[in-house]
Amino acid sequence: MYAGVFDVDGTYYMYGNVGLSFITGVAGRHAYSSYYHLGGGQVYNGPHTIETMGADLAMLQADLEGNGIKQYLLSVQGNMLCVVLASGSFPPKAWKLVGEGLPPREVAETWGSSWNFRNKIYFAPDS
Repeated sequence: MYAGVFDVDGTYYMYGNVGLSFITGVAGRHAYSSYYHLGGGQVYNGPHTIETMGADLAMLQADLEGNGIKQYLLSVQGNMLCVVLASGSFPPKAWKLVGEGLPPREVAETWGSSWNFRNKIYFAPDS
């Protein structure tokens, strides 16, 4: 499984089997026709160990913890909302919330689409 999302500052967050990584300043980097031209240097920070997340990520800017607006990565895995504090927390702070009213796991095991529209987060299961 692999999921990725950009934040408003141009940082690209990616989650895969080995954890969460990110690349800052992506828009300012040189574009190559092949990853073979990168020169072998690691350009990403991570991977950071995060408990299992869903198949897609959404970015939310909000004051979820009552101490100022921060950036959070959100995903759905089964009936759980996975939340990761993306604003300067290393290792990243993560927690899960139980979702209510979601389709049964047999119907919606993989939530492969997520998006942020007008600062509201939406998730859709794969059919």
